[in-house]
Amino acid sequence: MTSYLDLLTFPLISLGIPLVLWLTLNDSQSIWKNICRIFLLSLSWAIGYVGMWVLKWGIGSIIIGENVVQNALSAAQGRMSSSTPDTTFTYFDILLRQIKSSLQISWIIAVLIIIMVWIVNVIQNKKINIHLYITYGLVAIFPLVWYGVLNNHSYIHHWFTYRELAISIYAGAACVMMQRKRMIGGGIVRKKQV
Repeated sequence: MTSYLDLLTFPLISLGIPLVLWLTLNDSQSIWKNICRIFLLSLSWAIGYVGMWVLKWGIGSIIIGENVVQNALSAAQGRMSSSTPDTTFTYFDILLRQIKSSLQISWIIAVLIIIMVWIVNVIQNKKINIHLYITYGLVAIFPLVWYGVLNNHSYIHHWFTYRELAISIYAGAACVMMQRKRMIGGGIVRKKQV
């Protein structure tokens, strides 16, 4: 569905958001099980995503009688280049454009809330749960990897590809809230007896 309906706007959302939700619901699993599961689920998504594009190209080739696959692979190669007809750019340029596009009040407020809750967690708990940071952080960097692979596309279409960063914000929020949940569940913050 993602490949059929999305048209390369921000397809990674359909992987990143469910992965963060899965991590949240499977909190008790070990770090290695979580990392292996993230890898397997991501691989499954990638096979489905790429497979759908290849299937569309194949069907298109059959219907119109032209080699759509060859044209599509040529276009895909262009989308992974680090240049446009007007300029060349670096990965840093891509990230800067994504961040500038995402500077909206709702995104800024979300990030500030995540940082404030994280600071409260660290002050109250005095330690960091590295398991949470590794597993959620792994999913949080997915948009950064996506921008690195689809350089040209991410640079040119920053005005909608920045939405992939919602994965990073959601992963950060979930990580901070799970840390908070563990603190409460672990007795760091106790409820008052009624």
